[in-house]
Amino acid sequence: MIVGSLARRYAKALLASCLSKNVQDKVSGELSSMAALYQEQFALREALENAIFPMSQRQKVLQILAQRMAVSKLLLHLMQLLLERGKISYLPAIAKEFLSLLDKHMGRIRAKVTTAASIDTATEQKLISVFETMSGKRVILEKAEDQSLIGGFVLQVKDVIYDGSVV
Repeated sequence: MIVGSLARRYAKALLASCLSKNVQDKVSGELSSMAALYQEQFALREALENAIFPMSQRQKVLQILAQRMAVSKLLLHLMQLLLERGKISYLPAIAKEFLSLLDKHMGRIRAKVTTAASIDTATEQKLISVFETMSGKRVILEKAEDQSLIGGFVLQVKDVIYDGSVV
């Protein structure tokens, strides 16, 4: 099965559960944090994925991690299910799909603006306003800096790049 297809199925099911309990924003944050931690920590991936460790030990590692990160029962249940089915490695893909589905449900899009130096709040708000007008959706702006730029900005909205930079 293709990773994207499987991730989408789990993400849809998680989103449906979250929407029914109105905890989508809370779970979104938790899921993003867990996925980032999973990607960053080789030892964690090894502990959860390696079949040399008995399933009971891997479940205990997951339980302790979820407890320390104060993860909701809904997300813990998903992660336990993924672990039992040998699909825990799909957690980052599921998080990405979940965020995409949630954004679509909430009528928002994410954009990334890259500038030579940090932008002030007024400029950020102006960019958001312009792209909200263009897209007709609420824009969530992620900021990044690239010292190789002399001026201007590069804005990426999904697969579209608006390059107004000076290199």
